[in-house]
Amino acid sequence: MLSLKRELIGQQATFTKPIQDSEIATEVSYKISRMIAKRSRPFNDGDFVKKCIEIAAKKICPEASKKFEKIQLNRMTIQRRITSLSGNIAEQLIEKTKIIEFFH
Repeated sequence: MLSLKRELIGQQATFTKPIQDSEIATEVSYKISRMIAKRSRPFNDGDFVKKCIEIAAKKICPEASKKFEKIQLNRMTIQRRITSLSGNIAEQLIEKTKIIEFFH
């Protein structure tokens, strides 16, 4: 029974680990996109940043370099991320304005 439980846990980890890695890569992509936007850098700076990350990852932690390759930082992805972030900010402002109007 114990061996079956271990086997099941191992199988579950096989499916959940790639999802976690993908979610982390997406989160990193959003954070870097935000930094690019805050500094008014061109969207294609994401390609440069990714190359730098890949070089560092291959030297510092080659066993994890595949995870760094999953980070999406091409120009179009950066543009979509920034658009998504700006839409979220606009929604937050609208909600906060409603709260302020409620208290006046």
